[in-house]
Amino acid sequence: MSEKEFAKRKTLYQLRLRWGLIRRQWPARLGLAGLYAAFSVSVTALKTVPAVFPQMNPSLNEASADRALAILKTYFF
Repeated sequence: MSEKEFAKRKTLYQLRLRWGLIRRQWPARLGLAGLYAAFSVSVTALKTVPAVFPQMNPSLNEASADRALAILKTYFF
């Protein structure tokens, strides 16, 4: 990599500026990361729950396709 390319990449990322912002406002960044993690875990759990509906209620294994569709529609909407 030439010096010119390195200089472009260095100014592109501006690592010192980013590091300075993170060091000055780390509690806010940590809180934002925590909120993002909590939100993404809860959405993933809500998305995954229909896959285990038959284990939670064994009568759903014998449900007709129309009944299963009605149950999923009430869950998602």
